Amino acid sequence: MATSHNYTAYAFSANPEEWPLYAPIGKPAVNVQVYILDKYLQQLSVGVPGELHVSGAGLAREYLNRGDLTSEKFIPHPFSQQPDAKLYKTGDLARYLPDGNIEYLGRIDGMVKIQGFRVDLGEVEAVLSKHPQISQAVTTVHGESAKEKYLAAYYIPIIGQTINASDLRQFLAAQLPEHMIPSAFVQMDSFPLSPNGKVNRRLLTPPDNERPELSQSYIAPRTPTEEILAEIWVEVLGVKKVGINDNFFQLGGHSLKAIQLISRIRQTFSLEVTVRHLFSHPTVGELAAAVAAIAGGEEIIDEISRTLQEIAQLSPEEVQAMLSQE
Repeated sequence: MATSHNYTAYAFSANPEEWPLYAPIGKPAVNVQVYILDKYLQQLSVGVPGELHVSGAGLAREYLNRGDLTSEKFIPHPFSQQPDAKLYKTGDLARYLPDGNIEYLGRIDGMVKIQGFRVDLGEVEAVLSKHPQISQAVTTVHGESAKEKYLAAYYIPIIGQTINASDLRQFLAAQLPEHMIPSAFVQMDSFPLSPNGKVNRRLLTPPDNERPELSQSYIAPRTPTEEILAEIWVEVLGVKKVGINDNFFQLGGHSLKAIQLISRIRQTFSLEVTVRHLFSHPTVGELAAAVAAIAGGEEIIDEISRTLQEIAQLSPEEVQAMLSQE
């Protein structure tokens, strides 16, 4: 036996104009109790995501011939006075809305850890799927080590609609914290499916390291300082080229890469550049202007940059010879 999923229902208004664009899954059905709990089985307040648990007359007793799964999913009811009462762990991530309805946010087993933050893939997918120009969205994680892992989003636009990564990132940034925003967005015609009809995330190939799709066209660096900064960005972000108007975070940058980038800039120019400068000036052109201000002017920083470029062309022997002459 398996549990029924008819544990909630949403009541639509008789007036279609009052229907929400994205309907919640509703409120508990008759003779069903629903709880949204944290991992300690504590009830959560309105707006806080947690796992959806159900009990009541419509609940099955077990999984057929699956004692291990039964003991994992059908747990003792912590809020019932009946000794044999059970609570079913649905594995669904949800939260209460202010009106008492429940919003489905994805699956608990979609939790991943990226750059030290726990991210629920289902929650990111749920928000991204609400974009009016997107038909379907899926998120997954790429990268081998903890430092290399990053979040990527794959989406299918509504037929006839066009959308770029910059618009999607801006849409998500209005609803999600920075660490939950994908570093890469990939448009697809369809998703690879497993035999049971679900999206097979293992077959979603990592985005290539070409310059990601951005809202602006590529503009090459114009000054020695912009050239050096663009080279540093290419190395830190792992892309093939960076234009002066490309946004660091839209190119896949995150907080850890931001620290790496600023460290490289400090080592290169011996200037007190901070991560805050990057957040305030997230393009190569803007950051070059900020670095120039710290150095005392554009002419000064460009002269430093030209000298650094000339030194970079020398062999170790030539550098040593120049130092010995001094």
